[in-house]
Amino acid sequence: MLRQAISAEFAALLRAYLRTGDEAELYQASRLGRQLVEEGIGPEVLVAAHGEALQEALRQLSPERIPSAMLKSYALLLEAVMAYGIAYRDHVEAERQRHEQARLYAERLAAQQEELRAVIDHMPDGLVLVDGEGRVRLVNRIGARVLGREPHEVVGAPLAALGLPFADEALHEAQRRVQEKGE
Repeated sequence: MLRQAISAEFAALLRAYLRTGDEAELYQASRLGRQLVEEGIGPEVLVAAHGEALQEALRQLSPERIPSAMLKSYALLLEAVMAYGIAYRDHVEAERQRHEQARLYAERLAAQQEELRAVIDHMPDGLVLVDGEGRVRLVNRIGARVLGREPHEVVGAPLAALGLPFADEALHEAQRRVQEKGE
């Protein structure tokens, strides 16, 4: 559908340019090239549309006008493909910048996570972070020591299965409030 619409628009531009020689059609072809990039359509669609439109236009011209018309049509195709190339280059540069920004963000996030992990690991108190399902999501060294385990043995495990070395009624009440009320 989109290919057909672009082909029809390009054919109209080509016929108008061959008929009038008006440079405005060249500008419109450049616009079409940018639209192709935005729509994710490659230049092969433009070249195919050019071939179809040129054949149609040549059937309507007298033989003496055909060489001039072909030169003009290829000038139009060249303008459109050049516009496509420029738009594609701009698109690639914008994608490169987005990837670079994402990489920098990921680096900053990793650095912040390392800092937070260092703070948590060096707290003088034990810390055990439990999700709403009762699974340990984060533990520092002191918290793991209180549970009598290594940190990697605790993370992901159900807290209830770790055998708490203290009365856990308050913990169960807090967990119930999280599950029932979202507190």
